[in-house]
Amino acid sequence: MASVVGRKEELDAIDGFLESIEGGRSPVMLLSGMAGIGKTTLWNAGVGSAKDRRYRVVTARPTEVETGLAFASLGDLLTPLLDTPATDLPGPQRDALDAALMRVSAASPPQPLGVSLGALHVLRAAAQDAPLLLAIDDVPWLDDASARVLDFSIRRLEADRVGFLLARRAAAPDEPLPAWLTTLPADRMTQRDVPPLSIDETAALLREHLGLKLSRPVVTRVHAISGGTPFYALELGRDLQRRGGRATPESLAVPRSLEGLVGARVAALDAAADDVALHAAALAQPTVRVLEAALGSERFAAGWEGAVSAGVLERADDGVRFAHPLLAAATYDRASPERRREVHERLAGFATEPEERARHLARTAVGPDASIAAALDDGAAAACGRGAPEIAASLAEEAVRLTPSDEADDRLRRRIAAAEYLFSAGDAARADTILTVAATELSPGSALGHVLARRAIFALMFADLDAADVLFRQAMPMAVDDPRLRIALHSGLAGIGYLSWRGWRRARLDMFLALRLAQELGDRSIELQALGHTASWLASLGRPWRHLLERADALEVPLDAVPVLEHPDLQFGRILSYHGDAAEGRRRVERLIEHARASGDWTSISRLLAVLAEIEFDAGELDESERIASGAYAGILQTGEGAFHQDVQATRLHLHVQRGEVDAARALGAEVEPVAQASAYPWFRATVQVSLAMLDHSHGEAGAAYERLAKVMAEPGLGRLAPLHWETIVAYASESLVSLGRLEEARRLLDPVERRARRRGWPSAVAEVARARALVLAADGDHEGAVRLAEEAVRIQAGLQVPFRTARAWFTLGEVLRRSRQKGASRAAFGSALELFTRLGARVWIERTQAELGRVAMRRPAGSPLTETERRVAELAGSGQTNREIADALFISVHTVEAHLTRVYRTLGVQSRTELARVDLDKVAAD
Repeated sequence: MASVVGRKEELDAIDGFLESIEGGRSPVMLLSGMAGIGKTTLWNAGVGSAKDRRYRVVTARPTEVETGLAFASLGDLLTPLLDTPATDLPGPQRDALDAALMRVSAASPPQPLGVSLGALHVLRAAAQDAPLLLAIDDVPWLDDASARVLDFSIRRLEADRVGFLLARRAAAPDEPLPAWLTTLPADRMTQRDVPPLSIDETAALLREHLGLKLSRPVVTRVHAISGGTPFYALELGRDLQRRGGRATPESLAVPRSLEGLVGARVAALDAAADDVALHAAALAQPTVRVLEAALGSERFAAGWEGAVSAGVLERADDGVRFAHPLLAAATYDRASPERRREVHERLAGFATEPEERARHLARTAVGPDASIAAALDDGAAAACGRGAPEIAASLAEEAVRLTPSDEADDRLRRRIAAAEYLFSAGDAARADTILTVAATELSPGSALGHVLARRAIFALMFADLDAADVLFRQAMPMAVDDPRLRIALHSGLAGIGYLSWRGWRRARLDMFLALRLAQELGDRSIELQALGHTASWLASLGRPWRHLLERADALEVPLDAVPVLEHPDLQFGRILSYHGDAAEGRRRVERLIEHARASGDWTSISRLLAVLAEIEFDAGELDESERIASGAYAGILQTGEGAFHQDVQATRLHLHVQRGEVDAARALGAEVEPVAQASAYPWFRATVQVSLAMLDHSHGEAGAAYERLAKVMAEPGLGRLAPLHWETIVAYASESLVSLGRLEEARRLLDPVERRARRRGWPSAVAEVARARALVLAADGDHEGAVRLAEEAVRIQAGLQVPFRTARAWFTLGEVLRRSRQKGASRAAFGSALELFTRLGARVWIERTQAELGRVAMRRPAGSPLTETERRVAELAGSGQTNREIADALFISVHTVEAHLTRVYRTLGVQSRTELARVDLDKVAAD
C-alpha cells in the first residue's frame, strides 16, 4: 500500500476494513470510481496488504463476456479453498459444488441451496486458521449465479473472519448499485467513492511512475486536462516524455493514446455542435450568456442540443462545462489555426475582463503587435492581482513575444515581469532562464545589476552558494549610484556567510552595513527586510534581538509591500519558536502563508509551510507538523528543490526520530545523509547527524551517538554562530559520554559552554547544559547537586513551549532522583515525563520511561492480579479492539500488547478475547 501515490484517506479506510476482518466482523467494502480513477490500484493495494498480514486471499476479476457464464466468478473464489484439509464438506454440499464448478460431470443441475450451503461451509472453514479476504474487481460483471451465492453467504457470515473487498466502475457517485448489493445489511457495507487526485498527488504520480519533475504550472495544466484521473495524467506525462524538450503548459495536447477515448466523440459532432463546443473550449469560463452573445441565440441553440446529447457538453450550476476536461482539449486541438484565430477574435469583442480579452487577442496575432502586447500587460497585471500568477506569466511571455523589435525597454520590462510571475507560480527554473536571457541584452549598469542580484537570490534559494556569491560580486560595481541595489547586494553576501558559516565576520559587517544603508534611505519596506535578516544574525551570535522585532512592528509596512520570503516575520517566526514562544512564531508565519495563498504565490507557500512545520515540531504538535511538512514537501518538489527542501527533509527526519519510528527514521536517514554530506549548508549536515545521534541514543547506542555528534562539533563555524544549537549539541554529546563512562571528557566539553550559556542568560541554552551537567554530577556521586540542576532544567523548560525538551528534563530528573534513592519523587518525575511523551506520541521514549517506572514502581499489592497497564489492555481487548488499535490507544508497541495479553490470559485463565470479554475485571480486582 505504501507504493500507492496519495490516497491516504482511502488507504486508511482499507486498512481499517482489513483490521475489522481480524476482529470477526465480516465486513464488505465497495470501491467505486470512473474509468482510470485508480479504484483497481486501491483494490490491488488492499489485496497486497491482506497478504502481508498473512490473511488467506482469493480473487475474482470478471469481465463483460463472463456475465452469462454461471458460477464463473464463484469458481475463481472457491477453487483455491476446496482442496484444503480443513474443508470437510457434507456429501450433498460437496456434490452440488463440484457440479456447479464443473469439477465432476453431473447428470442433473446442482441444487441451488446445496451450492449456497456448500460455499458458506467452505468460507467458514477457510477462515478458521487465518482471516479470509474475498476480493472481486468489476462486480457489475459478476454472473448472476455467483452473485446469488455470495449474497446468501454474506448474510450468514455475521461473526466470522471473512471480508469482501469489491470494486466497480461507475460514471457518477450516485450510479445505482448492482441489485444483489442493495439489500446487504447497512452496518456491514462500506462504500468509498474514489475521488480525482489533487494537484500535489498528480505531481507525485508523474514523479514516481515516470520520473517527471514538472513545474507547478505544468502540473496544474496536466491536472486540469486529466481531471485528476491517474490514467489520463500518466498518458499526458508519457506524451511529454516522447516529445522531449522543456515542458510548458502550452506544450500539452491530447496524446494519441487518448484520442481513441475522446477523439471519436468529438469527431462525431455535427457542424453546429462542433461550433458551440469550440467556442466553449476557447473560453476560460464558458457561460451560456457569452456563448449566445458570440454565436447568436439561434446558432447556439442549434449546436447546444447536439453537443449535450453527444456527451461532450453539459450544463453546470455556474455555466457550461465539458463532460471531461480532455474533451475540451481534444475539441481545441483538432481545430485548424485559422479557425481558432477566428473564434478568439470573435470572443475578444465580448470579453469584459482585461486578462480574458488579452488572452483572446494574443491568439489572433500573427506577428509582433504593440497594441496587443500592451493589452497583455494589462491582462497579466489583472491576473496577478487576483492571485493567478501562472496566468499572468503566460500573458507576460506572450507580451514579450509580441513586442516589436525596436521597443527594447518594453521587452526587458516584460521579461522581468514574466520572470517574477513565473517564480510566484512555481517555475523558478524557467524564471531564471528568462533573467539570464535578459542579462545578455543589457550593458553594465544599474539595470543589469538588479537582474544579476535577482538571479543570485534564486541561486541562494536553490542552495548554490558559489553561484550566488559570483553573481552578487559581479553586480557590486554597478551599485555605486544605486543605494537600493547596494543594500540588496550587501544583504545577499551576508546571507551567504550566514548560511555557509564561512567568512562570517566579514559577512556580519555586510549585514550591519545593509541595515544602516536601509535606514539612511528612508524606505520602510527595505528597512523592514534588513531588520529581519539582521535579527537572524544577532540571534545566531547570541546577542539581543527583540528590539529589532519591536522596530519592525512599529514600521507598520503593509504585507504586499515586501516579497513574502523577505518579510522579517519569517525570520522572527523561527527565532521566537526556538526560544520557546511557538504560538507567536506560528502566528507570524501563518499570516505570511495566508497572504501568499491570496496572491497565488506557490513558490513561497511551500517554503513558508516548511518553516511552519518546524515551528509545530518545536511546539510538540507532531501530527500537525507531519501534515504541514507533507504539503511543503509536495510543493517544493514542484517549485524547485534547494534550501527549503533540505529544511523539510530535516523536519521529516526529526518527526520519525522523536516518535520512535525506527525503520522509517533509518530509511529516511540513509536517503538524506549522503545529500547532507554534499550540501553547501553546514546546518543541514549538522542537523541530520544530530537527529540520527538522538535515534542512536534513544536505543542506548551511546557510542554511535557520540561518534555522530563529534562530526557535528568538528564543523568549522559551529559554536561561534548558532550558539543555542551549539549548547544543545554539546549537551547531547556530554550525555553520550556519561553513558560511556567518560566523565572527564564530558566535564571538559561542558565547562566552557555552560559558562557562556549562563553569562548570556539564554533560558533554553542554560536548561540544556544544566540537564547534561546533572547527569555528570549524578554519575560522580554528587546527588544533591545533580537534583538541583535537573530541577533547574525542568523549571526553565516548563516555562517555554518546548514539550519534548521539557519531557527530557523530567526524564533526567527522574534518573538522578532514582540514583539518589528518592523513589517516590523519581516516580513522580518519570510520571510527568511519561505524560508529555505520551502526548507527543514518542514511542521509544514512552517505552524507556515505562521501563524506568518499572524500576522504581511499588510492589503490586497482595491479591491484585493485574497491573494497571495489563488491566487497561484487557479492557480494550475484551471490547473487541485489535492489537494495533490497543497499541495506538496506549502508545505502546504491538509486541508489548502481545506480551501483556499473554500474561493476562495466563493470570485470568482465559483462552480468547471472547472469554476475556465475559470477565468482570472490577470483580477480579476486588477479589
